[in-house]
Amino acid sequence: MIRVLFCPGDIGGCGYYRLLQVFSKCLLDLRSKIDPVFLGCMTLHNVDQQVTYLQRVCGVKGFDEIRKFKESSKSKIIIDYDDLLWDKDNRFLHKYNMFLNKIDLKTAYKDIKENLADVADAVTVSNDALKDSLKEFYPEDRIFVLRNRLSMKEWSFDRAVMIPKDDSFFYSGSMSHYSNKDKFYGDFSIPLANFLKTQTTMFMGDEPPWFFEKCEMREDWADLSVYAQIYKQFTNYAKFTLAPLENNHFNKFKSDLKYLESCAVGRVCLVSDFEGSPYHLAHPLQKLPQNASISEIRDIVENCKSHYGEILNYQYDYLNLSWLDDHMNQYETMFASVL
Repeated sequence: MIRVLFCPGDIGGCGYYRLLQVFSKCLLDLRSKIDPVFLGCMTLHNVDQQVTYLQRVCGVKGFDEIRKFKESSKSKIIIDYDDLLWDKDNRFLHKYNMFLNKIDLKTAYKDIKENLADVADAVTVSNDALKDSLKEFYPEDRIFVLRNRLSMKEWSFDRAVMIPKDDSFFYSGSMSHYSNKDKFYGDFSIPLANFLKTQTTMFMGDEPPWFFEKCEMREDWADLSVYAQIYKQFTNYAKFTLAPLENNHFNKFKSDLKYLESCAVGRVCLVSDFEGSPYHLAHPLQKLPQNASISEIRDIVENCKSHYGEILNYQYDYLNLSWLDDHMNQYETMFASVL
């Protein structure tokens, strides 16, 4: 058995999907080769663990703290990155992401480049693009791609049978994807936003996009322990879910998690399509091109309605290749590699 201390940065989506969901799976699986420990978010203690699994360490102060802990505990250190949080020239910031713009990506780049190889015994990332970005200053053979996946325990629902008759569009997200204050469309194209102004919309999150003028249902963020159930109940009333992304450098490092969630609840997801999009493997009929006009978006929606069952079958097949339960061996291999 390998004792692993899971030390997520938060209990939100990032910490949950990347670390806590894996911790729970290890804890409940009697066949697991991992002895998991969780003491709380950002709680770094020596509990005789062989491996300490951390998240998103970007600054020199964080690296210095971990370096001291590593020397005193003799634990191996693994750090996870699931977003592009470094940028050599600060070229890739986009104005609408209120959270990203609080980070000095240029300083983070310098600190990661100077410290990561010395501190981390391995690094995990959520996609190949992040691995390619890290290869500049970290050994490629110590970077493990562990994709965002869903746990069967939480997301294995009965196959969808009843689909709402009327058109309705559900979006789950935060103001990292648009700006209500500055009226930035963000990841929504202007034609898509104008299309949605006239449609029945539903929203889960902190504050719905400013152009959701007919938002008939709204739900605050649910605790991640019940998020899947709330998401399922809410989307029972929606015909479509939305996963828009602007074609920019940062978004090419995102994962397909929103798509997977839609696959699990049995609702056709309308996704952005561009070179390097995390949704490039989605069904061709559900893709929204970056330059699509309102009339073209309307035609795509109508075509999706005509082929709804076909797209759902495709989504269920996609999901069945992406369950966390079927890929736990990747974590066991990764933890063992640093010992």
